[in-house]
Amino acid sequence: MASSRDAYEEELRRLSAAASEFAKPQTKYEALDWVALMNRLGHDVDWLVEDIWPELRHIHIHAQRKAGKSLISLWLAVHLAIGKDPFTGAAMTPKVVAYYDFEMTEDDIRERLEDMHIAPESLENLHYYLHQPVPPLDTEAGGRALLEQAVAMGEQVIFIDTMSRVVQGDENSSDTYINFYRFTGQPLKSAGIAMCRLDHEGYQEGRSRGSSAKGDDVDIIWQLKVQDDGIQFIRKASRVSWVAEIVNITKVDDPHLSYSRGALSWPEGTKEKAKELDAADVPPEAGRHIATRMLKAAGFSPGRTVTLNAALKYRRQQVPWP
Repeated sequence: MASSRDAYEEELRRLSAAASEFAKPQTKYEALDWVALMNRLGHDVDWLVEDIWPELRHIHIHAQRKAGKSLISLWLAVHLAIGKDPFTGAAMTPKVVAYYDFEMTEDDIRERLEDMHIAPESLENLHYYLHQPVPPLDTEAGGRALLEQAVAMGEQVIFIDTMSRVVQGDENSSDTYINFYRFTGQPLKSAGIAMCRLDHEGYQEGRSRGSSAKGDDVDIIWQLKVQDDGIQFIRKASRVSWVAEIVNITKVDDPHLSYSRGALSWPEGTKEKAKELDAADVPPEAGRHIATRMLKAAGFSPGRTVTLNAALKYRRQQVPWP
């Protein structure tokens, strides 16, 4: 007959075996290799829209009503789909773009495209979904529907116009936007799909209406402000340091509607860093990672990423020294 001690030890072995079985990972997660990461040369920033929207990133644009955020967003979507830089006209790799619009009418869209002199046959890469019955994007059903549609159609960039139309939760509740990220934002980002979502400002100028959590999940938050000759993108928050703080965009209505880059606002220290790049013999076509290594080898500090990027651009544009 087994002693109470034997029974106790047998029970311990049973519990230990059960715990070991439970602890076996059901899914294997891959941790970063720190040495490989820090020694990797990396690649320079690929832009969807230079200084405003890095490729694969999620951005949030808010503005007062009638500030033109839908108009400029349509301009961006059209040119990304056509394969032209929206503000310089330079050739770019075309993107397959989805635009989910819950604001405008067919007549509005047609009028705007006519004003831009955009030929309909050039828009095969722009999938425009107007007032479609998409489930709320702060629900599992909505996020899954959007992702499945994007994957099926090969869509690489998604516009959402506007946030208040695509969620069912209270606009003032942080849970609404936590759920939006969980069910929509995170799956899109994991799939490598960029997103731009539009939003209205509330009574307090300079921030989106509703919960402050609305912008927690995106990479960059832009405020759009109307200027005498166009609009201004003002960076309100960013988890990346190398986007511009202010981007001025000039609007032209004659002979047709168009936008172009306004005067550049160079960050403090840009010209000094450009001179250091000259002294280090950094080639004009070099990107940030090559420039960083060459500056260090020449005894210079790379400094802030936003300043280094600006200095590289400054030299490429061959702006004359004042």
